[in-house]
Amino acid sequence: MFVLFSMAVALGLLVILMHRKVRLGRAIIVSAVAFGMLLRVTPTAIWQTLVSEWHNKPLTQRTVYLWVSLTALVMLVNVLGIAMKQTGVSDRLAPALQR
Repeated sequence: MFVLFSMAVALGLLVILMHRKVRLGRAIIVSAVAFGMLLRVTPTAIWQTLVSEWHNKPLTQRTVYLWVSLTALVMLVNVLGIAMKQTGVSDRLAPALQR
């Protein structure tokens, strides 16, 4: 139950920071640090988890690999959106979907 409460506090902090026009990256970092502090996660515990994961899991299941893959995917979605906007496809897409 405390984990759920901690998640709600971190999400609330994120919403407050976004409302106060704090940049998204900074707001996410502050919320993540607050979440970690509420759950009493130490840097040593994080390091030990990463080291054990590095030794015990295959490459495709490691946090670093998954993080890089997710980051690349988000960047490619943005590239696709920009390309669609520049070519005019996005302007025709909404009316086509409404029909």
